[in-house]
Amino acid sequence: MNKFLITLACLPLASAWALETQPLSGAEQVPIAQMTENGKAYLVDAKGFSLYRFDKDAQGKSNCYAECAEKWPPALASDSEVKAGVGSAADAGVGLVLRDDGRYQWSYRGQPLYRWIKDEQPGQSSGDGMKNVWHRVQR
Repeated sequence: MNKFLITLACLPLASAWALETQPLSGAEQVPIAQMTENGKAYLVDAKGFSLYRFDKDAQGKSNCYAECAEKWPPALASDSEVKAGVGSAADAGVGLVLRDDGRYQWSYRGQPLYRWIKDEQPGQSSGDGMKNVWHRVQR
């Protein structure tokens, strides 16, 4: 049985694993968390779902739109998150990138972040290695 340690950056969760949380250093106002699995730290969203990067993206620019974005939904920032900015989150490598459609997407070290539609439960990472261009984001 895998043991998960979830470190939340922003939103408190009402689930059992929320009892073992601590802030993601430098990103206290960002809805991105860290999950440790088998000694490796991975980024997840505030609900514990894995975040991915896409090899075909350029630094600071998403290249996943239309059908791609349907399967790999971008981790979009809300209007209030955009207005608040990322502040000290930049120290943790977390930022925002402007998409061609005018929305802002969360990024890590300049790489836009995505979710995978086939991950149905927190902690799953079934998209890791998909077509050798999608990768679970390791911290």
